[in-house]
Amino acid sequence: MKKFIALLLAFLLACTCLAGCGIKALTHAEYENAALDSEVTVETYVQATQSWWDGKITAYCQSEDGAYFIYNMTCAEADAAKLVPGTKIQVTGFKSEWSGEVEITDAKFKIVKGDNFIAQPVDVTELLGTDELIGHQNEKVSFTGMTVEPSDDEGAAFLYNWDGSGEDGSDLYFNLSKDGQTYSFVVESYLCGAGTEVYEAVKALSVGDKVDLEGFLYWYEGSQPHVTSLTVTEKAPALDKDVVVLFTNDVHCGVAEEGAIGYSGLAAYKKSMEADNYVILADAGDFAQGGPIGTFSKGQYLVDIMNYLGYDVATPGNHEFDYGLDNFFALTEKAEFPLVSANFIDLSDNSAVLDAYKMFDFNGIKIAFVGISTPETFVTSTPTYFQNDAGEFVYSFCQDDDGSGVYAAVQAAVDAAREEGAKYVIAIGHLGDELSSSPWTSGEVINNTTGIDAFIDGHSHSVIDEEGVKNADGESVLWAQTGTKLTAFGKLVIGMDGNLSLSLISDYTEKDADTDAFIADIQSSYEADLEKVVAHTDYDLEINMPGTDPAVRIVRCMETNLADLVADAYRTVGEADICITNAGGIRATIPAGDITYNNILTTSPFGNTVCVIEATGQQIVDALEMGARSVPDEVGGFL
Repeated sequence: MKKFIALLLAFLLACTCLAGCGIKALTHAEYENAALDSEVTVETYVQATQSWWDGKITAYCQSEDGAYFIYNMTCAEADAAKLVPGTKIQVTGFKSEWSGEVEITDAKFKIVKGDNFIAQPVDVTELLGTDELIGHQNEKVSFTGMTVEPSDDEGAAFLYNWDGSGEDGSDLYFNLSKDGQTYSFVVESYLCGAGTEVYEAVKALSVGDKVDLEGFLYWYEGSQPHVTSLTVTEKAPALDKDVVVLFTNDVHCGVAEEGAIGYSGLAAYKKSMEADNYVILADAGDFAQGGPIGTFSKGQYLVDIMNYLGYDVATPGNHEFDYGLDNFFALTEKAEFPLVSANFIDLSDNSAVLDAYKMFDFNGIKIAFVGISTPETFVTSTPTYFQNDAGEFVYSFCQDDDGSGVYAAVQAAVDAAREEGAKYVIAIGHLGDELSSSPWTSGEVINNTTGIDAFIDGHSHSVIDEEGVKNADGESVLWAQTGTKLTAFGKLVIGMDGNLSLSLISDYTEKDADTDAFIADIQSSYEADLEKVVAHTDYDLEINMPGTDPAVRIVRCMETNLADLVADAYRTVGEADICITNAGGIRATIPAGDITYNNILTTSPFGNTVCVIEATGQQIVDALEMGARSVPDEVGGFL
């Protein structure tokens, strides 16, 4: 009997010991209330695992009542293969926290036989940016209707590693937006590495794509979901062909100059580009004046030719105004392309005279051309054209002492174009790079604005092909000008890959016969008048430094024989003691031999009016000093 009682007591003691040694799993609510660094035991279900490495595995787990991130759990390699989604496990480890991420570390596990559980993702899109989102930490979640945003300043849709320092196989970081707010997401390479469907899907993203996605709500210094699947619901617009922008500036009636490309060469090149590219033809001003074809027609023939070539956009140069405002507006009506200017203002109501920009759309990609006119138009054309009968200016080009008016007008136009959806903004300005044009040079406008991708320039007749002009944010802007008289034209390519490239074409020899015939027909109407001989010279009458290519216009910084002859002619006609004329009005050298009416019109194309006034000696000295203010640099105001 005693022996039986002793055995019974031993059995009960053993049962009590076993019961006391049993480990009770915490509910998720109890786990949340447990202190950090305390030992915890939970029962949960595997949803996904990261790669096994050196006897450790990391698992994303979830039960009906909540989720867990189990970091570097001890696991034999053979057991890692058993941790398939839905597997129930009991985990014992320490509750830890790292930069906001609550996790179980230093854990061990055992598989619990029985039921399994696969969590369905919870759509938490509307919780982004709110305090409620953290309540879903480590859960399987989804996001819908997100838009891919640039991940760096270069516009990349994703980065290898958070700073772009990685390579294929590294973590993929990318940004998505919703309702104007942008959030960071990551494809964690140990979870979904290179070659997985989601990894390749992210690599194929384009900025602007609309996506839905799923993953685990990892938390590191805020929400940073580990994405496990991604579906593109709407592809962003993308170019299906390159966009080729062909551009001209300061043609000055040089429609078919000997040795130049001319409009027929440009037409031939344009046709060669149109088969495989979208083509835009643009002009940066001063096309209507500068030769007999302009003088005889007050610019109308030039617009006819530009319509024939199919120009798409232009900005007015100062010499488009040389025939008066009524004629200028007649030219804009005749043009089958818009003339744009962000800073040409009617002061009667402070309204823009012309549209600030022209928007083009190619396969959903919008490209804006913002026009900019030089405030020097007032003095390089005829000031009275812009005044009322009382001599008050009724038009403005946003001129001021420091350039801020022009910069602000341009920035407002660029911002408006971007707001309308322009992916690329091209400035098309008649500003130039001469010191005398400051503070309104093209370089200064670039330096004091943002959002311009490329600047097509005119006015100074410079040959420019630059790629590194910095804007107000220190970003590089392409910048080009082609010289004058169609000796060259520009080519800006916006590639399907989003890259921009710039070049000047000066050696193209093909001609378009139809364009040649069209121009010849116009020229025939006044050729007989041009051939009339009116004088003779035994010497070349120069405006350029002999032998220079491109020509150095010395008439704009020193005395020349042609400028002396012109001034003497004006003095004689005006019966004056002295004559002052500006160098910018003397446009072409006259070679030795007979001088024709064509030479006269080509040399002095602007229809200037001789004005006789009385002036003091000091006023004359002041005028000469003003004209010489930029010597030895060129300036059209040199006297």
